[in-house]
Amino acid sequence: IKGKYEIGSIIKFLERYISVHFGLEDKYMLKYNYPKYKNHVEKHKTFIAEFKQIKEEYQQFGISDRLSVKITKE
Repeated sequence: IKGKYEIGSIIKFLERYISVHFGLEDKYMLKYNYPKYKNHVEKHKTFIAEFKQIKEEYQQFGISDRLSVKITKE
């Protein structure tokens, strides 16, 4: 049970971190006219989509061998 709580806490932390980090990064890339802005934002979107899939799978099934392998590979 403790492990499940810790994983849930990590997921919540990552959600907040992703939101703040990507938000600030996007803001500064625009402010300073980063030439690869569009490409970088697409990478953010891909990462967020993958994170959401992992989060949803964890919420539905808990930690599983399949999810562990998926997380390790990504």
